[in-house]
Amino acid sequence: MKNAIVSEGFSMNYLIPGMIALVGGVICVTFEPMITVIGVPIALFLLLIKTGVEVNFTKSKIRSYKSVFGIKLGLWNTFEKDTTGILRYTRSAAQMSSRGSSTTVRSETFDFNLLDKMGKEIQIHEFTQYQIARKLLKILEANTGMNIIDEFRETQIKAISKRQM
Repeated sequence: MKNAIVSEGFSMNYLIPGMIALVGGVICVTFEPMITVIGVPIALFLLLIKTGVEVNFTKSKIRSYKSVFGIKLGLWNTFEKDTTGILRYTRSAAQMSSRGSSTTVRSETFDFNLLDKMGKEIQIHEFTQYQIARKLLKILEANTGMNIIDEFRETQIKAISKRQM
């Protein structure tokens, strides 16, 4: 196997700017058509961004990429056989207040990091779904000599064993 690609699909990171540019471009068609000619392609570009992780096994490299129209952009990171892959579960919450009400916004991500033999940790990708992150771990475990630590799964196993006691 030369390359493995784990795609998350369309990125929701650029959904709001893309929709604003699209709506603004459509509204401006009556006032200034040139703004529409510029705004709508930019909006489509933002809405069609896909994200994922690509692994090149022959060169022992991994990257997080953003892709538009099949063109992938992202920086490659080299890994060695004694590199450790760590999947961490990150959960954060923020309180958003407005007049008379407040809302708590929660964010859950699964961060895949590489830990080299010198102890340096490099963040590769932030996954939004555990199943996709787990798919990357299985591919790396099967095709490389990389040590894999799935902290989220370890936490789940500990919680289940505590409940069974």
